[in-house]
Amino acid sequence: MFTLILGFFLVKYAMNNGPKYDWNELYDKSYEQPYGLELIHNLFQETLGDDNIEYIKRSLDHYFIPDSIHTEGTYLYLGEQIYLDSADISGLLGFVSAGNDAYILTNGFPSELIYELTHEHISVPSYYQPPIDDFESEYDESDYDDIFEFDDAFSEDDSIQMTLDSIITILEKEDSLSDVKQDSSHLIVNGDSVSMDTLEMFLDSLLDFSNYFYQKYTDDYAIYDSIVSIHLNGIQGGVYDFEFRNRKKLAKYSWYGIPQSLFNDTLKQYGFQSLGKLNNKLVNMYSFKYGTGNLFFMSNPITLTNYNVIKDQGFNFINEFFSKTDIKTLYWDIENSRPDFNWDFGNFGDKSYSPLKFLFSHKSFKAAWYLSLVLILLFLIFRSKRVQKIIPVLPEVKNTSIEYTKAIGTLYFTTGNKNIISEEIFGLFVTYLRRKYQFNYTANPDNKYECMDKIVLLSGVPEKNVKDIFDAIFKIRYNPNADINDVSKLHRAIEYFYQNCK
Repeated sequence: MFTLILGFFLVKYAMNNGPKYDWNELYDKSYEQPYGLELIHNLFQETLGDDNIEYIKRSLDHYFIPDSIHTEGTYLYLGEQIYLDSADISGLLGFVSAGNDAYILTNGFPSELIYELTHEHISVPSYYQPPIDDFESEYDESDYDDIFEFDDAFSEDDSIQMTLDSIITILEKEDSLSDVKQDSSHLIVNGDSVSMDTLEMFLDSLLDFSNYFYQKYTDDYAIYDSIVSIHLNGIQGGVYDFEFRNRKKLAKYSWYGIPQSLFNDTLKQYGFQSLGKLNNKLVNMYSFKYGTGNLFFMSNPITLTNYNVIKDQGFNFINEFFSKTDIKTLYWDIENSRPDFNWDFGNFGDKSYSPLKFLFSHKSFKAAWYLSLVLILLFLIFRSKRVQKIIPVLPEVKNTSIEYTKAIGTLYFTTGNKNIISEEIFGLFVTYLRRKYQFNYTANPDNKYECMDKIVLLSGVPEKNVKDIFDAIFKIRYNPNADINDVSKLHRAIEYFYQNCK
């Protein structure tokens, strides 16, 4: 028993640690997964040599310059979409018109380049690869009903045919919708009522639109299948079968092309030649004579990925496809696989609206741009440090207490009234007693020495000096013969008190 359990885990470990592949398309020359370009890149290296392959990493208008070293060779772009602005197209067409060939293999229709060749907007929708359904590669179609319990949710032709009963079944099984009821005219979900007639009309219109769009799109511009045949025109006229797999199982894929009628009514009228068809139905390969060179287009770059190149069918297909050109020097474009942002609310694909590209296309603007960067850098270096605010020069502080005293003294002296100044001096003395000793003095005309003993006790000043204060103030108040000398005596007596009190 132990041996069986150990054997089971060893087998499971071996299966989980086997080779794992990424089945997504990534058109990169160094990508070694099934739908990468490592093998065809290696084929070009072995056939031409590393010195005869150049990788374009800048705009075509700066690469294919007349009288430059890049005047002879073959241009190759291989990717999901190609993003060219008017300057790139001008550079590419100048290169082709000089007697060179260009191969453009993309899932997307190169509308900007075609417009430059025909000056007509040809109505071909943007190609879009629907996401691969994970369950489609893991389960048979017969298992769909058991997996999703949709009753007749999927028909044999893969178009969704959902019925009202199947929707109700789904709602009843949803945990968050605990209360699903149905009567003859309404569907009630968690208390919300929906008319059955309205729901049926909505389903009918939704299914009609979905089926129409799906059938129209796949019938006119793509073959949605796992296996297709490509029929090449010409002397050899080979037929090559290709398949699409996901996780080692056949899966349906959108093989894009142009309807034969549309090709005959538009592109063929301008000199385009059909080179191959998908299932003898859609034109997926075509060429155009421009100047003394040629442009070759193909809408199924997946045929050149590792999964197909490693097979004899794919290898022979590549040989026949590129046999029209004697390739000596290859210019592989890896720059224009990335869209530049268009400032017109997020559209991609047109790089002519790039502000920097416009500035750098003029020498004066380019110089001004770099000069601005240098000035900003210098400012950050020398002026970014904190600069201390300039300290203002303050005027010299003058002692105005003496002038104030002189002004007050002059005021009292000019009045000639000894009682005013003496009362001011004695009032300050009384305030001093109240604040320092919390003693409130009240004058008694009948007994001027009534509070003298308490003041002597509190202040520690001799009785004689305190007596001089009261003698002087009472003389000034009640003796009409008092003069300014008596005021001086009062001032000296009080000053002595201030200097000697405790």
